[in-house]
Amino acid sequence: MEIKKVDYTENSERISQLLTDQQIELFGEGSENKEFFSIAAYQEEDYLGGLTAVLTGNRLHISLLAIKPTYRGQNYGTLLVEEAEKIATAKHCKHLTVNTQEYQGLTFYQKLGFSVYGQIEDCPFEGTTKYFLRKLIAQSLS
Repeated sequence: MEIKKVDYTENSERISQLLTDQQIELFGEGSENKEFFSIAAYQEEDYLGGLTAVLTGNRLHISLLAIKPTYRGQNYGTLLVEEAEKIATAKHCKHLTVNTQEYQGLTFYQKLGFSVYGQIEDCPFEGTTKYFLRKLIAQSLS
């Protein structure tokens, strides 16, 4: 056996395929499907910020969320997360998840009903903590 440096993109694709094959083997065809969402807030033509998310299985994961500094504290981030929650509900998700740093959005997400289920101290920088949060999505009985 030999371990060597290889092209990042090619290796990522090969690893992803191995993991996809395993997931299909364990959970069946269709379990590998992902759906990507991208929403943004505008005031006329001015981009205020946006949110991206990935739906996998019964989870919608917020990948990125940011608001321009001059528009923070004006509820735009909340509106974007609420829209993501509507998408999660419509797609019958059980979980809405996000990762954040304590200095980014920890209290913001907690105010929106997210709870911490894990954390790593001194990550990715000394003196900071990375948090993993989730919000359980209520399913309507219709």
